[in-house]
Amino acid sequence: MDRMELTRLSAATLAQSIARGDLSALEVTEAAIARIEEVNPRINAVVVKRYDQARAEARNVDARRARGEPLPALAGVPVTIKECIDLAGTPSTFGLPWRAGIKAERYKLQYQTLLARPLLFATMVLIAASVSLRIFRLGGVGKMILSGVLAGFLAGLVPADIIKNFGKGFGDVMGSVGIIIGLGTMLGGVLVLSGGADRLATGLTSIGGKNWVPWTTFFVALLIGLPLFFEVGFVLLVPIALVIAKRAELPILRVGLPMLAGLSIAHGLVPPHPAPTLAVEIFHADPGKTILLAIIVGLPTGLCAGPIFATLAQAWLHPAGSPVNIQAAVATRSEPTVGSGK
Repeated sequence: MDRMELTRLSAATLAQSIARGDLSALEVTEAAIARIEEVNPRINAVVVKRYDQARAEARNVDARRARGEPLPALAGVPVTIKECIDLAGTPSTFGLPWRAGIKAERYKLQYQTLLARPLLFATMVLIAASVSLRIFRLGGVGKMILSGVLAGFLAGLVPADIIKNFGKGFGDVMGSVGIIIGLGTMLGGVLVLSGGADRLATGLTSIGGKNWVPWTTFFVALLIGLPLFFEVGFVLLVPIALVIAKRAELPILRVGLPMLAGLSIAHGLVPPHPAPTLAVEIFHADPGKTILLAIIVGLPTGLCAGPIFATLAQAWLHPAGSPVNIQAAVATRSEPTVGSGK
């Protein structure tokens, strides 16, 4: 039996064959290792390789069988361990690079501390945010700090690790997304104050008229989102969406939902957007087929979630989204805000 056939046998069949002596545990382990090395470069499913330890454990199983000792039910069957389980001597990273150097000292089900209680975790974080808002009057940064500290305690981290991880995570976000959002918000303000957003809105509303505004907004967002990350496209298009809603006298959701749908489709499915392009590179996919499938799947999905849903949901929109309130919101943007106290 060749190695490929061995990797296709069930765990029960392998265990029975090893117990009878028809197969050796080392032979089965070598077949599993060879298959991992063949496939893993394309899918990156196994991130911690302990081949030498696995071979030693397989030899021990074969030696016990040769001595006639009873074997456990799945003795000699190779398995992989999920990263939510600590295995002594190996890291459990949960996909977080900063945990790569933290090796477990003993076997432990990590999800018992947090992942098995997601409802409790989410409830505690929401309570902390509500308390900070109503009692302590904390701003956005204060609420994020309090929620982050609480999440660290629920995850079983010691205070020193909570501070270190929060500082690193907050610094990474502010050094990348924070700068993008800040600069994008300023650029959006420039578009509004300079009249650029108004000219763009005029051009979009002139294509097909008022009834086609959700559709044109979707396709414009889809095109603008191709070379940009989602958060960049969002902060650029929000002021334009407000002006379009004012000009066409439409509820903001009839413009905003198609805009978000277009950005989401571009961000998640369509190369040459950076995120799908990275996925194509990692999985060695065919770019042409990826674009074709993205169009086949993405366009109907985006149209249903964007302009079609926005049109159907118009009857249930809250009065706060009325054109009158939008006009007031846009009018306030015409006043200088740089350096103002509120």
